[in-house]
Amino acid sequence: MKKLTYLVALLVLSTIGYAQTGVKKPVATAKPAAPVKVTSIEGITEYALANGMRVLLFPDQTKPTTT
Repeated sequence: MKKLTYLVALLVLSTIGYAQTGVKKPVATAKPAAPVKVTSIEGITEYALANGMRVLLFPDQTKPTTT
């Protein structure tokens, strides 16, 4: 019977210890840098990303467009 009493007491004390832990606030992350427009020739636009990657965007006339 004493073992059960000690076990229950240990369980209650450990539960109280966990209940008192604080909640951490989420860390605010910085927004990624916006792409930089490098050049635009005949509808093809080149952008440079912050990590060094270059992206080319061009219109696709074969796809229907709705606005």
